[in-house]
This record gives sequence, structure tokens and C-alpha cells, in this order.
Amino acid sequence: MDRKLIIISKKSDDILKNNLKKLGHVFELSENVSLSEFESCHPDMQICKINDSFCVVSPDIDNDIIEVFSEYNISYKKGETFLSEKYPKNIAYNVLIGDKIFIHNIDYTDKLILKYLFELNKKAVCVKQGYSGCSSIFVKDIILTSDYGVYKKAVKENIKTILFRNPELIKLHGFEHGFLGGCCGYSDDTGLLINCSSDFLPEYFINELVYNGINFKCIGAGELTDIGGIIIFTGHL
Repeated sequence: MDRKLIIISKKSDDILKNNLKKLGHVFELSENVSLSEFESCHPDMQICKINDSFCVVSPDIDNDIIEVFSEYNISYKKGETFLSEKYPKNIAYNVLIGDKIFIHNIDYTDKLILKYLFELNKKAVCVKQGYSGCSSIFVKDIILTSDYGVYKKAVKENIKTILFRNPELIKLHGFEHGFLGGCCGYSDDTGLLINCSSDFLPEYFINELVYNGINFKCIGAGELTDIGGIIIFTGHL
């Protein structure tokens, strides 16, 4: 059995789901009634992946996923923050984490997440953008982001960063536009996975990915669509 566990919103389309099922076991996250209807199934609002085998989750997350974590040897802790619909009370778990740093508005980061990240000697980079996990994704030591504030701060930290310059191209029902990180997932095993068809990915962005040696696959249907991210656990320590 493939030991990769892939978590997505249950509202994701069938083409994406079927393509992901070729890569691992897909768990479809159900609604969290504490969040708005547009974000209620989004994994990146409820799960903070610390590494490939450990995460911190909101205390009121769908209980079914706890059983799946056990089956796939994924360790977890329930965070201290109960989510609610209004910003910034919905962003405690939406943290962008790399090998050496993490990026978030740390005034609102769940305290247990902060504890683990500081124990791992990761540097905190504070930004105004509370949705740093939605807006951006680490691919090895490179950040891809659709948020200019995250881009500027990351560049200031001497982190190689690729800016997706057209956030208006990203669909998210209920909002003017979505975020790049919410369209994507990454692991060393799968490469970068993007929820769109290749026809809808801007040429300049494709060129940046290729130039920087980023292996990517467009595995969705149609336009770039923010589904709250594709969270991939490989079980690797």
C-alpha cells in the first residue's frame, strides 16, 4: 500500500480527486462549522503540517481524520486555538513553514505551533498577511507566492521567491480571488502539484518554474482554483 496520505477539501472536483488517487490515499476533509462556508473544508485552515509525519490540528477538526492519521502513522496534536469565522480568528493554523523559517502573522499563530517551531529552531518571519499558508508554498528552499507582502519579506530574508503576479486568475468562491498556495501541494516524492489545467497557467510562471528546476504537474480541470491546499504526508521522519 502507498503510504502517502493526501488531504483535500471534499468540495474539490472529481478530476483532481481522481488524479490524486493515483499518487496516494486521498482523504476528503468535511466542513468545520466554525469557519465560513467558503473555507469550511479547507485543510490549510485546520491543519498545520510541521513535517512529513507530524501536524498540529484545530481542536474541532473532523474526527474521521484522526483515525486516518493513526492508520498512516502520522502523529498529531490538537492546538489550543478554537477557530471562528471572522478574520483573524480563523488563521491560527495557516502558517507557511520551511526548513529553517516560518512565515505568519505571529500575533495570531496557535501557541502550540509556535512552541514546536521554536523547539525546531526555525526562525519566525512576521508578516501582516495572516493567510500566509494559503498565499504561498515552499518548494524545497524556494517560496512560490501570490502575495506581494510575503514576496517582499521573503526577498529581504534572502529567500529565493517566485511571485505569481496575477492573483485575479485564481478562483475562490465567495471571494474576489483566491491564493496560489491554496491551489497547490508539494512533497519531494510528488513534486509540485497545481490545481488547474496547464492551459490556465501563465507562461511567465511556467518559465520561472522550469528555470528554477521545479518539477510540477497540473492535475486539475480548468482555471486555477483555491481549494485550501493539497496537504501531503509521506510518513518520512
